[in-house]
Amino acid sequence: MRRYEPEHAITLMARVLKVSASGYYAWRSRKASKRLQANEALTKEIQKIFQAEKGRAGAPRVAERLKAEGKPAGRHRRVVK
Repeated sequence: MRRYEPEHAITLMARVLKVSASGYYAWRSRKASKRLQANEALTKEIQKIFQAEKGRAGAPRVAERLKAEGKPAGRHRRVVK
């Protein structure tokens, strides 16, 4: 809905999608969940490790480096958007 907000009325989209407009506005104004915040922080750590390895680190090596830094995360912990 957010993507099409400039083109279509929220009330119309809400009716078509069978959701409440007030629910959409409540969702839009919520802060990010703890899981999302943790994923974003983990993504930054992964990017730092990948750059430090000059782009040659795969998932196993990145996971091992994270583990060594005390940030255990398996290779499927973070799903890239």
